[in-house]
Amino acid sequence: MNFVLNGEISIQSNDSPTRFNLEKGNYHTFYCSAMDIDMMVYGPTKVFTICLTRRFISKLVGTDMLPEHIEENEQEPLTLVTTDEYRDSRFKVLIREILEASQPDYIRRIFLEAKILELLSLQLERLENKQLTPANFSKEDVSRLEEAKTLVEQNLQTPCSLIELARKTGLNDFKLKKGFKTLFGHTVFGYLFELRMDTAYQLLKDGKSVSEVSEIVGYKNPHHFTSAFKKKYSLLPSQIGKILALLISGFVQFA
Repeated sequence: MNFVLNGEISIQSNDSPTRFNLEKGNYHTFYCSAMDIDMMVYGPTKVFTICLTRRFISKLVGTDMLPEHIEENEQEPLTLVTTDEYRDSRFKVLIREILEASQPDYIRRIFLEAKILELLSLQLERLENKQLTPANFSKEDVSRLEEAKTLVEQNLQTPCSLIELARKTGLNDFKLKKGFKTLFGHTVFGYLFELRMDTAYQLLKDGKSVSEVSEIVGYKNPHHFTSAFKKKYSLLPSQIGKILALLISGFVQFA
């Protein structure tokens, strides 16, 4: 898995004739039989790369549950997702959490493994959703649905209504609701909820107060935010800073 954080690269498996060009905001996930990769870098560049063995994935999901393309192409290089964009905020949050992990070593390894598995899960989920895209959703429909998702991500404080989203993207109500759920695995407002909670968690982790975070992610009433956060994480938002402080200190006490 290669995520281009800054700059531009091209990448190719040495036993494949195909070269892929990636720029900032693109990611490229592929399977190949050996780690024999040629990467060209154009100017100042920052790339986040994770390498997982087929054996590791087999242990994780079971041989019978491997994505069929990996199973069928065990000896051949294979691109699972090509030159895609990780505009989904969940990708960005996970990458940031991995890069900024500061726990003690014995905690950090568990934390990193969990986050990497979550990142892999998101990629496989996205691949699955793309393969299941109904034939009646055209490329233009998919592009408009991506635009709708971007609008949701850019308007946490004042989210668009379904009618506004449909008008701004040129989709009818059915295609907006059905297509969003099919492509992204959430309803529009389900995705907004997940996005708000992911953003809130990161902001609380960074030391912002509950009232500040509540306003940033679009809750006028902090009590409503607290209820939503507890529903998502089974924790009060005020507990996040305390728990992280205990983890960093290396001591976790359970009541």
